Amino acid sequence: MSVNAEKIRAYVYLALAMTTVGSIVPAAKVMAGELPPFVAGALRLAVAAAVLLPWAASRGGLAPIGGFDRHDKVLLALQAAAGTVGFTVLMILGTARTSAADASVVTGTLPAVVTLVSVLLFREQPGRRRWLAIALATGGLAVVNLHTLNGGGLRRDRFLGNLLVLGAVVSESLFILLNKRLHRQLPALEQSAAMTGLGLLYVLPPALIEANGLDLGAVAARAYLAAVYYGLVPTVLGFVWWYKGTERVSGAEAGVFTGVMPIAGAGLSALVLGERLGVHHLAGLGLVVAAIALAAGAGAPRRWRIPGTPDTLPVHHRARVSSRS
Repeated sequence: MSVNAEKIRAYVYLALAMTTVGSIVPAAKVMAGELPPFVAGALRLAVAAAVLLPWAASRGGLAPIGGFDRHDKVLLALQAAAGTVGFTVLMILGTARTSAADASVVTGTLPAVVTLVSVLLFREQPGRRRWLAIALATGGLAVVNLHTLNGGGLRRDRFLGNLLVLGAVVSESLFILLNKRLHRQLPALEQSAAMTGLGLLYVLPPALIEANGLDLGAVAARAYLAAVYYGLVPTVLGFVWWYKGTERVSGAEAGVFTGVMPIAGAGLSALVLGERLGVHHLAGLGLVVAAIALAAGAGAPRRWRIPGTPDTLPVHHRARVSSRS
């Protein structure tokens, strides 16, 4: 196959992966309308664990974690709490109060939030391009949230929902930054399985409390379907597609494709949920996508995280998780 054909195929995989990740937002919105947050999170993680844990076991399991020092084990536990549980629960709580279109714009600020958190917590010094990316992402948030505040109580509740979704983005950024501080790195599949398994252990106790007295039979089937979709498609299939794409292109090229995520989320919110996209959504999307492009061009990280899923994927790695096609 020619180099150009390989590149095109890689771009298709990356776009598909980010489209599935963008679909997390409308899926969370569907679950939020029917299920408590920890029950919804437990269902989603149980579905993902049913695939990822046996898959990891077939490749040798999670034995390497036993050789990690205490520092790394603590970081892995914190990563699961922030990037797996925190992201999922806050996203569901947020989308229960705001529109999926608003939430899609907010999730697009992830690269800028990662930079800002790295400055505030770890005293990293970003360049001018990353500061400009932060400014653009902040502008995107402002456009959406000023619109929600320009109204009554219902719109103010949407503002609270947007803040909760932003909390999910901050949780995701903590996962990424903590991963950079591990002394040893797990292979991507094994880390994904570990984060899913740990996350499931974390959410089960509060999920059981929430489920007490909940009539699960009265829950609409679409909520269960959304949980299965969230657990299988973005978490597992998106993982495979992202891996297939990143093994063929540079980190900077892969990073640009994260701009597909908020666009896909907003588009699917309109197509699947029937939400109306306003001018403020389009303006906000334009600003956050520009911020993503700037952040990607400012220097590719060694590993790219698939937002909303428990895995961090090496940019240059000949993956053996699936055969090349």
